[in-house]
Amino acid sequence: MKAKHFIWRPALVLLLFMIVISTTCLTGCGYFFSRPKEAAQVENASSGQEVQDKSAGSALKGRQAAQEPEAPATETYCVKAMSGLRLRAAANTQADVVSHMPYKSVVEVYEIQNGWAHARFGEFEGYCSADYLLPGDGSDFTDMALWKAAYLNYVNRVVGDASYGYYQEDYVSFDLTYVDGDDVPEMVLIGSYEAIGEMLCTYHNGRVETLPLGRLGGTSYIPGTGLIYHKNGNMGCYPCEVYKLAGGSFKTLLEGLEDYNDEYGNYSDYARYFVGGNRVSETEFNNRFAAIYDFSKSVPMEGSMNLSQLRSKLS
Repeated sequence: MKAKHFIWRPALVLLLFMIVISTTCLTGCGYFFSRPKEAAQVENASSGQEVQDKSAGSALKGRQAAQEPEAPATETYCVKAMSGLRLRAAANTQADVVSHMPYKSVVEVYEIQNGWAHARFGEFEGYCSADYLLPGDGSDFTDMALWKAAYLNYVNRVVGDASYGYYQEDYVSFDLTYVDGDDVPEMVLIGSYEAIGEMLCTYHNGRVETLPLGRLGGTSYIPGTGLIYHKNGNMGCYPCEVYKLAGGSFKTLLEGLEDYNDEYGNYSDYARYFVGGNRVSETEFNNRFAAIYDFSKSVPMEGSMNLSQLRSKLS
């Protein structure tokens, strides 16, 4: 009897020990395997919150963008007046000058009405004459745009009404003609009476160069050669010149004088001829001029347009 008790009691203790160990292991394994699932749940919850935050941020930005007013549309222009252009506080010539915009300045224009452009120049906003603006930023300014603007500025400066200006509008005519061989024409100003005289203008390197020609008539040129012949004067004394237009400048090639006054200042039926200050025969005089100027190929310098027509050509 004692032997039997001795056998099963250790077995019972061992069995209880194994049950405790098994329970502990199962609990530990359950905890181990449950952690990834819980972590995944936490991660999914965080991701969901981030999506909600992004959606809310996008919605907020959308509402802010919808609430911000759109900037007024503008078009880019540039100043074609070589003397620059005034930007005024209002659309009239009596308004205060807000800023001066130099030649080829870039201007943003809101609208153009009645010849005035509502424009922005840098930090300044105001109004300027639309006649002196060209579409674009000036990067594609052509030679045509440049010489037209230069001639227009020159005419506006020297031609005025009956009480102002070197040339008076009612007493001068104009033309555009090709004296030299380039693709930019020369501008001609012809007075309507002798005392006004004539003016030949050429454009070169951003400047208008001029050749004043006294009195009227007797001026001709050979197209495409740059050669100009001018004969003027009165009271029996007639200076003659041949000029050469080249590289934007006028050079005198020959000067002569046909003088019907004798050495005492009395009028004579017979002329005396001079070339370069030296007296020559009539034959030599004519030969010297004919050697550099072919009169058979020359055309007279004339004016075919009034001021309004010229401005229209140059605009």
